[in-house]
Amino acid sequence: MPGLMEYPMEKPGELERLAEGELTQRRKAIDAAWAYYEGNHKRPLKVRTGQPDDNVILNVCRKAIEQAVALLFGEAPQFEIGGQGDDPEDEALAALWLANDAPIFLHNLALQGALSGHCFVKLAPDETGVRFLLLNPRMVTVYWRPDDMDYVTAYSIGYEQGDTAMRQDLVNLGGSWLVRDLARERGKDWQITNEVIWGFPWAPIVEWQNLPDPEEYYGDPDLVRPELNDALNFLASNTMRILKFHAHPKTIGTGMRSTDLQATDVDGFWSVPNAEAQIRNLEMQSDLGSSLAFLQLIQGWFFSEHRAVDMASFAHDLGNITNFGLRTLYKDALDKLATKRVLYGKGLADISERALALTGWAARPTVSWPDPLPFNDQEEIAGIQTEMALGILSKETAAGLRGRQWEQEQERIAEEEAMSDNIGSRLLAAFERGQ
Repeated sequence: MPGLMEYPMEKPGELERLAEGELTQRRKAIDAAWAYYEGNHKRPLKVRTGQPDDNVILNVCRKAIEQAVALLFGEAPQFEIGGQGDDPEDEALAALWLANDAPIFLHNLALQGALSGHCFVKLAPDETGVRFLLLNPRMVTVYWRPDDMDYVTAYSIGYEQGDTAMRQDLVNLGGSWLVRDLARERGKDWQITNEVIWGFPWAPIVEWQNLPDPEEYYGDPDLVRPELNDALNFLASNTMRILKFHAHPKTIGTGMRSTDLQATDVDGFWSVPNAEAQIRNLEMQSDLGSSLAFLQLIQGWFFSEHRAVDMASFAHDLGNITNFGLRTLYKDALDKLATKRVLYGKGLADISERALALTGWAARPTVSWPDPLPFNDQEEIAGIQTEMALGILSKETAAGLRGRQWEQEQERIAEEEAMSDNIGSRLLAAFERGQ
């Protein structure tokens, strides 16, 4: 899209024409990604009228996307402003995220970003607080300066309502933003229906890239090679059709005509008057091992291209995998996750800071991310015990590694020991009294 130095205040129709081609192309890409995710794939084999459908659709696109979403927001991150997380600002922020149903909102946010490549969240103050509205990326267009891609000149949110096209433009005025609502009847020009000044230096829209693309404003989606799923479906469907027609033995006869066959009543037995005739079963000479190996190769490449992990490929060894081995298997996926956490972490901090500002607070939280992978506790405990035995790890540090509050645990341990001593003393005294 061409850059935009200045918003056309008197000609709102020019803004739409400027991004028309880019928006159409972006919508097609988003629609295609959602189609793959939902399983609406190309049918690799032609199906004749009245014949059964031998197509096999293996939706690994959905698996890879859901894995990326689960790694990012399988467990929600923690937002903390004060040191202990119990300051008034912390409580206000927790209430905002609770009111916006954080787990579902974050899941949908990650899914939208993974398929479209960009995240858009609109902040909508109301009488109860601030609503976090997840915008459809198909509806949003960003206009930026040609000499500075980080400087947004305007946002435009467009949709249709019956025969009327609706649009809201957010125009950067420097220290504030103009929010302009427009409407257009079919075949007519845009008409301004309302205008209001947003008195903050930042827009009521928070947006960021899903994965970085330094040459484009919009980011990259997680789904980058869906055509590999098409190849996988072709291999699976073709194998299915081969098995359908050739997996069962074929009975053939030589040195005879079909009219020579005479059926008997002995379990469907056939008799042939020609003594030289032969009847035998013809079976497949191959078990399609090469086809299945190639199918597994394509599936492996799909997950490799998307920096995801095919759990089915090592499910039989899962019980023998160590913490180190699990992280090695997930190394590429974790590297991608680290990049996404930088982008999403800043976006979530911006949402939180601006929502707090709209409710009268001035604070920006830090975002703490949980470990996305399961962990073998016994393996970690054994490692801690080894280090303590070597004298290179203190009990206090060990408690911290295990997520325990050292001072709190010491107090509890002392209380339990004192209680145990009191019980022991009473039992000894009772024993001495012959009780």
